[in-house]
Amino acid sequence: LLVLSAADVEQITASFLPLELQVLMAQVFSSLSQFSEGHQAKRSDGAASPKSSSEPHPTTQTPHRTSITMENHTALFMPARLSIQPLPGNPGDQTGSTSIKIVAVPRSRGQSGLPATTVVLDEHTGAVKAIVNARKLTALRNAAGSLLSTILVATRYPRRIVAFGAGAQIEAHLYLHLKSFTNVQHVTVINRTCNSRATRLPQHLASTFPSTQFVLHTPADGQTRSWNIDRDSLDIQADLVICATSSTEPLFPSHWIGNNTHFILIGSYTPNMHEIDSSLVRRS
Repeated sequence: LLVLSAADVEQITASFLPLELQVLMAQVFSSLSQFSEGHQAKRSDGAASPKSSSEPHPTTQTPHRTSITMENHTALFMPARLSIQPLPGNPGDQTGSTSIKIVAVPRSRGQSGLPATTVVLDEHTGAVKAIVNARKLTALRNAAGSLLSTILVATRYPRRIVAFGAGAQIEAHLYLHLKSFTNVQHVTVINRTCNSRATRLPQHLASTFPSTQFVLHTPADGQTRSWNIDRDSLDIQADLVICATSSTEPLFPSHWIGNNTHFILIGSYTPNMHEIDSSLVRRS
């Protein structure tokens, strides 16, 4: 049984190149799209007959996640199976992987941390073959998918970036984008509290990307747990806006944002969360 700690995952992922991650996410999205199209086609033809044990199983399977409520956390169980081609330059046959990610989300702000683990199954024996600390992987995967969207959809390469939040998601997003777009001149990090995590993030990134200017924007008192932003004290002009918050109210009005701005919104995961307002969605 292979067990990879957070430190192990950090060391391994440090060698990943942005291009490799883009190719991998493109393959994942393509596989998911083909699975969705095939699934819809079968449904339109009527109810499918039960599969026999001799029939091939679909290469991509993403069942709905299941949740269990505990005293202090809500545990989320997210199984998936994916079969993709090997990356360019890495010879090998098509590989399949079946795993389940388990995340324990704190039920109150007083509970710290977001424990996340991925359990990987052996495709041949069905036994558990690896247990992996998934916190870094989740942020890296999301950032890689977002980077692919910037490459494919954005009307121009970013020179000015504004990021809402200062957690692992924002750190991974900024890191991959700055590695991929060396012409980024200015990054503004906006956080609702002036905590150690928020102050450390721009400093850490500045040491890696010295040619980029980093600015941290927080409430004046440093303690307000609100996203209320003073427009006069903040320059939100940006080519790219990244939001990774659980805000239930829009972080800014639509008219603050110019045309051709690329948005990455990954914070909302319930219907009552809204990082942007409806008018901005309509404009897009």
